[in-house]
Amino acid sequence: TYMAIHSVLANPVYAGAYCYGRTRQERYVDEHGMLRKRIRRLPQSQWAVFIRDHHEGYIDWATYEANQARLGANIKPRPHEAGGAVREGTALLQGLAICGHCSRRLRTHYRGANQTPGYHCSNKGFENGRGVFCLNVGGLQIDAAITEAFLRAVEPAGLEAAVRAAEQLEADHDAALAQWR
Repeated sequence: TYMAIHSVLANPVYAGAYCYGRTRQERYVDEHGMLRKRIRRLPQSQWAVFIRDHHEGYIDWATYEANQARLGANIKPRPHEAGGAVREGTALLQGLAICGHCSRRLRTHYRGANQTPGYHCSNKGFENGRGVFCLNVGGLQIDAAITEAFLRAVEPAGLEAAVRAAEQLEADHDAALAQWR
C-alpha cells in the first residue's frame, strides 16, 4: 500500500537507525475553550535518542537521506521555486521542461474538449499594459518529437530484446519437445 511504502522511505528505522522521541504531544486550548491534544513532529536534532548504524537496515543511510530530499521536494513549491510532484495529465514533459528565456520550470495547461496539453512560463512580463507569458507553446508537436526521439534511442535495445525473446521461446519449445520425447 501507499502507506507501507511511504513508511519504508520515511522511517529511519528501515535505514538501520534507532530513534526515540520523534514526536511530542502538546495540549492547547482551541477557539471554543476546549482542551485539545495534538502531536508535533520534531526535527532530527530534537529527537530524544538517535543512534545511526544501530542495526542492519533494509536501505542504506545515503538512500534514506536521498529519499528524504526527494519526498521534501514533492511538496507544493513556493512561488518562483522549482519542484513539486508531477500531477495527473497526459503531457510528457510535465514537471521537466524549463524555459529557455528565464530558466523557470514550465507549467502545463490543457485546452479544449480533447484536453490538448501545452506548456507556458509563469514569468509574466507586461506589454501594452497587459500581462504576457514569457513563453507559451503547444504540447502536441513537442510531445510527438520527444516520443520519436525516445523510441529512436531505445530501438536497438528493443530489437535486442525481441531477438532474446524469440531465442527463449525457441529454447522453451525445444525443451518441451525433448521432455515429450
